[in-house]
Amino acid sequence: MGNTSSNVGIEFIERFFSSDFFKSCPYLPLLFIAGHAHLHVVSVNIQKDGKRIDLHHLGIRKSEPARKEIEERFGLVKAEGQKRKKYLL
Repeated sequence: MGNTSSNVGIEFIERFFSSDFFKSCPYLPLLFIAGHAHLHVVSVNIQKDGKRIDLHHLGIRKSEPARKEIEERFGLVKAEGQKRKKYLL
């Protein structure tokens, strides 16, 4: 099948959910091909053993370090330092 973007996406997701904090968290990656191929991930804050995962400051404590490590590993554009766009609704 080769190294398609969806394969890289699956590897990215597996890497994120194998990080220390998320490794006990069940997840389901979904591939969509509407318009363009892209991935979504469905997860819950319940560990495989039934215990609740504390989500307080999740982004700062766990998601951000995992994101930075994955950005480095995959040579992605780093989210930090990017200008945020303002959208008018």
